[in-house]
Amino acid sequence: MKLLDGEKIEMELKPAKMAFVKHYSVAVLYVLLAYALWKLFNWSSFTSFASSLPISASAFGDIVFFAIFVLAGFLLSLEFMSRLPLVANALVAALGIYISTTLAIHFALFFPLFSVVCGVVVLIIVTVYADSHTYYITNERIIMKRSFISRKTREIFYEKLSDISVEQSVLGRIFNFGNVVPITQSGFGLGSTGTFAGAGAGGGSKGFFGVFGGGSKNTQEPRVRSYYQLFGVENPYRVKDTITKHVHEHSPIPYLSNIEEKLDKM
Repeated sequence: MKLLDGEKIEMELKPAKMAFVKHYSVAVLYVLLAYALWKLFNWSSFTSFASSLPISASAFGDIVFFAIFVLAGFLLSLEFMSRLPLVANALVAALGIYISTTLAIHFALFFPLFSVVCGVVVLIIVTVYADSHTYYITNERIIMKRSFISRKTREIFYEKLSDISVEQSVLGRIFNFGNVVPITQSGFGLGSTGTFAGAGAGGGSKGFFGVFGGGSKNTQEPRVRSYYQLFGVENPYRVKDTITKHVHEHSPIPYLSNIEEKLDKM
């Protein structure tokens, strides 16, 4: 990383692993799914029911495995507020069925093992993703870098900052880590959150009539991706104080004060 003339790195930060606990929980979910699939496929009642169906037990096992994985993906999509987990789980389940069919491995053995492998892969990916983030606090700017598959870098000079937000979850307060979100004068670092409320009434013996009323409200709150903020850093308030100090040093007020002092001495 190339520094500017006279620029010095004061803090080099990385996210705490605990900040990615929600992502690590996906790996735990896959292991729990493996245990549930093992118990289900080896349950005598399941075997009896599968043998009574007009399709083969293997085909029924494929259907059950796909349905459970898609359901898990749906729950993860709700948790992460994204469709990606649902689509990814459906594709992974389809891959598992393809491998099981191609290798002719019994579904009761393969699918639980496949789920464990998925959990291990997620664990490795999350660890590498967490380590790919690096943040630098210099005397001139904030530099946020992420090198995971692609490379992304964001630089903010202190004179461009208008606010600094610190977010800490309950876990973050216990283990002293949190998100430090630099908000620029242009509003970068803010996300829009919308809420809507409504009420309605209807009735009538021969017809229908109704009244409906509603209202919506959009609020701006700090919300950006992990590589556009200082995500999960330790001692977040100390980091904020360091940034605040440099923002004050780069604001026009200190320069005006120095000029005024020099004029008074003349």
